[in-house]
Amino acid sequence: MATRWVAWQWHIQTREVVWMHGAARTHGQPASVPSRRDVVDYVDYIHPDDRDHVMQAMEQAVAQRTDLHVEYRVVWPDGSVHWLEGCGKFLFNDAGEPAEMVGIAIDITQRKTTEQSLRFLAQASAELAGLYDPQSTLDRVAYLAVPTFADWCVVDLLREEGAVLDGVAVAHVDPRKVQLARDLQRRFPADKNAPHGAWNIVRTRQPELISDISDEIIARTVKNDEFRAALKVLGLRSYIGAPLIAHGQVLGVITFIVAESGRRYGAEDLVLAGDLARRAGVAIENSHLYLALQQSDRGKDVFLTCCWTLDCPALMDTKSHNGFAHEATCRKSCWLH
Repeated sequence: MATRWVAWQWHIQTREVVWMHGAARTHGQPASVPSRRDVVDYVDYIHPDDRDHVMQAMEQAVAQRTDLHVEYRVVWPDGSVHWLEGCGKFLFNDAGEPAEMVGIAIDITQRKTTEQSLRFLAQASAELAGLYDPQSTLDRVAYLAVPTFADWCVVDLLREEGAVLDGVAVAHVDPRKVQLARDLQRRFPADKNAPHGAWNIVRTRQPELISDISDEIIARTVKNDEFRAALKVLGLRSYIGAPLIAHGQVLGVITFIVAESGRRYGAEDLVLAGDLARRAGVAIENSHLYLALQQSDRGKDVFLTCCWTLDCPALMDTKSHNGFAHEATCRKSCWLH
């Protein structure tokens, strides 16, 4: 487990950064790594998207002689991404110039993950509430999770009275990988008898979590050589599967997978996935009910149009203040007309 907070020192004139005890672990490094390095070399540990932000914060602190406060991500050797909060204060030399900065770095990964998850769930809830078309709902459910909560999201619905799991929506930031996932689904459908995966979730009505998808797990659970090789190429790291349930009925399964982002799912993520799956299940069921209602209304409109076209006596009755009250009579009259 990484140290929660560590101390560091930055010698401004020499550009040397000194890591105190535990700092290596905070960056996913062994304790044997050198504790001293040039500030430019330290940048290599920072997530590429955050490097300019960190360097600008440091330069601004020097120029304005203010305290340093910056939040940024570091990438560990295993590819996982962690958040740090850096805080530092200057020490000045006899000439009043900044000589060095001393500070601490705090691991705030859990806090950032929680904040991100809550924003994601709030956004998902708001968007799902406004969707009525079944396929649009399915697609939106999948894409809401990417890339905030997952690198991949797949939605499977039960078809043919529960005999088939149909992959109805796949999401990834790269459209080419979406097509790859669809091809894999078609060529290697889920095993109904597997002890894990979509069908097991349908049977048990319980979510699943695999925090670390190791090569050993893939080798043990995937028997087809070609499928196993394809999964390794995708670089899958972590997985959550949750049942889509509405009104006590299992509609299907939603699967979240982490790959290139390096995130590792934990118990809190499992709770979030289950919450989203429940909301998604209700949204999917509501969209189907809404479609059925629309079709019913269109059917009635067509029927009434036919009645008017045939000069149905029941609808032409001017003594009636409510044509719909005579629908049964209308049906009989039009049939006999």
